[in-house]
Amino acid sequence: MIRRIKPEKKKINPILLSAALAAVMIVIFIFWFGEGGIKENLELKKTIQNLDWEIEQLKVQNDVLEEEIMKMKKDPAYLLEKIAREELRLKKENEKVIYFEEPADAENKKR
Repeated sequence: MIRRIKPEKKKINPILLSAALAAVMIVIFIFWFGEGGIKENLELKKTIQNLDWEIEQLKVQNDVLEEEIMKMKKDPAYLLEKIAREELRLKKENEKVIYFEEPADAENKKR
């Protein structure tokens, strides 16, 4: 009869296991919270997205202002009408104008 010999199971040293686990946790902590870590990278990506959105909004606003400048340069009557309407609050005949005032809270928030 042939008898198989079972290999001995090596017992893992609990101190060595604890040290390995602690080392893995430290590495994960460094990758996540350390300088240039995953968390910082995610925050920077979000900041970049916000800045990209702001850039797009400013480009649209810039296009509107450029168009306004072109109108003012080409048509002096446009400029006169703009000043009359916005600064002097004048209106054309048979025209109704409605003015909106901002609430006092909105003015304080701007400051």
